[in-house]
Amino acid sequence: MSETMEVDELERRVVETLRAKAAQVAVAATEFDAQRTPVSEMIAVSARRPRLAVLAFATAIAVAAAATGVVIVTRPGGHSDGVVTESSSPAALFAPTWVPAGEHLWSLTANASSHAGFVRQLFGNEAPDGSVPSGLMVDVKRAAELRPGFPDTRLRPGTPVVVRGLHGVTRSVVDADIALSEVEWIEGDTDVTVTVRGVSPDAAVLVLDALRPRGSSLMDGFDPADGTSSFRLLGQDLGTEPGAGVDARFEYSAASPLANSLPDYSVSSSSSAGLAGYLRVWLMGRRTTDGTTVDDERDWGVTVVWPDGRQITARTYPADHDVALLERIARSAMTLDDGPAATLAAEAEARVAALPVLGTATLPAGDIEFHGTAAPVAVCLRVRGSAPACGTPFQGRAFAPTTPAYDVGPAFASAVIDGKWYVFGASRFVMSFVGNVPPSTIVTPRFPSTTPLPSEKGTIDGVNVALVVVPAGTDSVTLEETTASHTGISIRATRPGTGGRAGSISSSGSISS
Repeated sequence: MSETMEVDELERRVVETLRAKAAQVAVAATEFDAQRTPVSEMIAVSARRPRLAVLAFATAIAVAAAATGVVIVTRPGGHSDGVVTESSSPAALFAPTWVPAGEHLWSLTANASSHAGFVRQLFGNEAPDGSVPSGLMVDVKRAAELRPGFPDTRLRPGTPVVVRGLHGVTRSVVDADIALSEVEWIEGDTDVTVTVRGVSPDAAVLVLDALRPRGSSLMDGFDPADGTSSFRLLGQDLGTEPGAGVDARFEYSAASPLANSLPDYSVSSSSSAGLAGYLRVWLMGRRTTDGTTVDDERDWGVTVVWPDGRQITARTYPADHDVALLERIARSAMTLDDGPAATLAAEAEARVAALPVLGTATLPAGDIEFHGTAAPVAVCLRVRGSAPACGTPFQGRAFAPTTPAYDVGPAFASAVIDGKWYVFGASRFVMSFVGNVPPSTIVTPRFPSTTPLPSEKGTIDGVNVALVVVPAGTDSVTLEETTASHTGISIRATRPGTGGRAGSISSSGSISS
């Protein structure tokens, strides 16, 4: 064998040789005794699996690791100390309690969390610094109905591969600034996508070939007892729906916002995001001594996730950032009761409301106002006799005469004033509102009932404004914007909780095209 043989070619030949030899030998499952397997073989598995398959993938992983510089860490007696399976976080606002001196909170938008539950498992080895130098993150979803054609058109494009005796694909991906690969295949009723870090796709396939389903199908994931000491189960989310929580976004700036300006710091948090994010951040970053997982992503920020499902990401602009500072912001977060949360929201809203009024449209339900300094930066609603309820001041593009026709989104806000829920917005384009009835009140919850909502409309200096008083029984409202090129942008606002007029903590929405 040439000493200059490429690493990839070496791995390919090793894998092919192991598969060929494995096909030639039959070994009964009863011949393997897990209790007597030498630690030097790096095997710690259930006696239900044939030893040959275990040796094949363990050897392939060891060879691949040696060729690529990956260190296999073995932990004799280490079984499932890293496994986390459920969330118990409270339904409260999860807010940072420290930011650099001189920074002020200008925007707090929050809504009830709606994270879906799905099975995610992380197999791999944990290095002394808490990172996962080599690992497999398994995500499962219900497979779509079979459609004619080969390769299977239900799979996203990739290089064909045989995994667990079935046709699948591998592909290269970049996540969190790290070059990774994916393996995807459909087994029975389950579409499985495995994110691979630190080993080749072929070596990953050998690991996957040796695993057994945890239940009657792969919708339940893999049996954790089938892992080796080098690829043991580090953690799993068994698909339980996360408990009720609050997703929020905080935006800080030392100076008053200007048209098209960005905040100095932006923080996104969830008091109940579930464990899926915990495992992803562990694979991409590291687990620390206090049990949290941490990851720093260029162009995104620093994310910290707790085992109970609380999650927070701190960003700064421009993207080049002080990692230690952002992690300090994230780790300062605490869950706030309704009183302190409402106070925090009111302080942010008061800063926006104190900016000069630069334009007004009088509508039957109230006045829509533009607030800013040299140019508008926020849309506010003033119902007769009330203080203004305002949206975030970092939506300046919605007011600019040269607003592009792509996905920039309108300025919008949501507020409860004297017991009534208002959703309002401003845009250079046409806006409409659609109401959604709670799924619990309809016969088929998978298909919630929607209905157009009549809105009040006007203009301020050529910018369209719209307002809807949401009827009782509607739990969310979608604001739809249609641009000149007929590209729709939707923003969904959920009904705020009871208690107070607070427009800022109930200001909420997410943009989707």
